[in-house]
Amino acid sequence: MKSLSINGLSIGKLYPPYIIAELSGNHNNSIERAVKLIEEAKNNGASAVKIQTFTPDCLTLNTKDKGFQINGGTWDGYNLYELYQKTQTPFEWHEKLFNYAKEIGITLFSSPFSTTSLEFLARFNPPAYKIASNELHDWKLVEEVAKKNKPILMSTGVSTLEEIEKTIALVRKTNNNNIIVLHCISEYPALSKNANIKTIASIEEKFDVIVGFSDHTIGDISSCAAIAQGASVIEKHFTLDRSEGGPDSSFSIEPNELKALVAKCYETWECLGSIKYASKDQIEKNVKYTRQIWSYKKINKGEQFSWENVKSIRGPFNSGGISTMKYNLVIGNLANIDIPMNSPIQLNYVKV
Repeated sequence: MKSLSINGLSIGKLYPPYIIAELSGNHNNSIERAVKLIEEAKNNGASAVKIQTFTPDCLTLNTKDKGFQINGGTWDGYNLYELYQKTQTPFEWHEKLFNYAKEIGITLFSSPFSTTSLEFLARFNPPAYKIASNELHDWKLVEEVAKKNKPILMSTGVSTLEEIEKTIALVRKTNNNNIIVLHCISEYPALSKNANIKTIASIEEKFDVIVGFSDHTIGDISSCAAIAQGASVIEKHFTLDRSEGGPDSSFSIEPNELKALVAKCYETWECLGSIKYASKDQIEKNVKYTRQIWSYKKINKGEQFSWENVKSIRGPFNSGGISTMKYNLVIGNLANIDIPMNSPIQLNYVKV
C-alpha cells in the first residue's frame, strides 16, 4: 500500500489523516496574524500549515482590462492584480514564518506560483511543495517543482482526467514518485452537493497515487466523506475569526473547528478499519445469545417437528441448540426422544 512521509510523518491509508491548514490570504496583511495562525494550527491538531509564495506579477498583468475583472462570487469586484496584492504572503515574511514553524514543531510548506517564487522558496528547504489547481497547467513550473525531488501535492480543480494523467506522467518522468493528488472543487465556497467525493477513489485507482481532498465546502462533512473514500490528506482554509473578514474567511474554519475537523477525520479513518468478518471465537466472546431452534411445547418421541411446537429464539451460545440457519434439519422430521417444553433442540434429538 502506497505511503510517503513529509518531515518524518507518514502519509497513506495505514496512517491517520494528514490535515493541512491553508493560510492563503487569511493573514489579512499582518505578519503577527500569520504567526498566530501557525500557532493555532499547531495547537488544534493540524499536521502541517501551508502558505502561498507569489507576487502579483507572478500571476497576472497589472491591467484594468475587463477580462481580468472578477464578477460574482467571493471576490466580486476585484481585478486579479488587486486580489493577488491583497492575498500575497510577502517574501520578506517567509524566513520568520519558516523559523517559527520549526521552533514550535509544525511542518510548513508552500505553493509556489512561478519558477522565480520556487527558487526563492527553495532557500528554506521546505519538506514538500504544493501545486495549486490553476498552476497544474503550468508544466514548466510543475516540472521544476518535481525536480526538487520532494513530495509534490497537486490540486485538480480545473483539470480534466486527461490533463491530470499527463501531468502525473510529467512528474514521474523526473523520477519523482512522491505524488499526492488532491481532488478539488474550485468554487469558493463549494457546495457539498458539488463535491463529487467519489472522484477520490477513482483517482487512486486510475493513477496509483496517494489521494486527498482540498476542501472548499462549509463544515467538515465533505472531508469526512473524503476519508471514507480513501483520502489520506485533507486541506482546509484556516482563519482565526471569520468575523474579522479576509479574502478567504467565508469558507475557512476557525481554531475550534479545526480541532473538531481533525478529531472527526481521525475517527472516520479509525472506523474504516480493515476487511474483517466475525469468526466463531469472536462471536462466542462478544455475542451472548444466538438464534436457535427451541421447543415451546412438550414434544413426544415420534412427534413431527413443526412451527407449532418449536420456534426460533435468542438462546445461550453454548446451549447446543440447532442454529436457525439449519432449520431444515428439524422442521418436518421426527423427535428421537421426549423433549420438555423450553428446551434447545439438539441434533441428536432429531430422527433424520
